[in-house]
Amino acid sequence: MYHFKKSLPDLVWEKGLPIPGKDPAVFRRDNWGTEMKKTDLDNEQSLYGWCLHHIIPAWEGGKKEPDNLEPLAMHNEVASLRNNLAPWKDDWEFWD
Repeated sequence: MYHFKKSLPDLVWEKGLPIPGKDPAVFRRDNWGTEMKKTDLDNEQSLYGWCLHHIIPAWEGGKKEPDNLEPLAMHNEVASLRNNLAPWKDDWEFWD
């Protein structure tokens, strides 16, 4: 019997939010609603590029472990470094 361990990027990818109607193995959203493509990890040139984002930054003692990482679209990474990132909400959350 074979036992395969998942890679760190695969574990973090699974934290992304599935998108209705799209294959979650290929496309997901980050916690701010931006669509990402799994094969575009660390691709700054792609509209769907994403990275492994530290929840607790490394300079504050955060480890590069699955519990401290989340998938984050590349352009949201820049916004997070500026402390200018607000959580995403579905349209229905704004209406009564």
